[in-house]
Amino acid sequence: MKELTDILEKIGAHDYAIIEKKYGEEMWRMFMALENEEIEENGFYTIIEKANHEYEKLNGKLGELLEAYFVNIHMDLIEVLED
Repeated sequence: MKELTDILEKIGAHDYAIIEKKYGEEMWRMFMALENEEIEENGFYTIIEKANHEYEKLNGKLGELLEAYFVNIHMDLIEVLED
């Protein structure tokens, strides 16, 4: 989870990192509890819906941030040969 939030911060996706920090660990705990049949599905989906609602409010900004990040680092990723 820390690695994911660090990467989101690195590409400027601060709002997404906040959502992950807020809901990520709880979603994982709820998922594990669901897998172990310790909770009902409704409890799991409640937290998923909350996180999803916050993601939706960002209107797909993550794609734009990834594109901008790639533009900034593309020379590091692609070997450019000049004649």
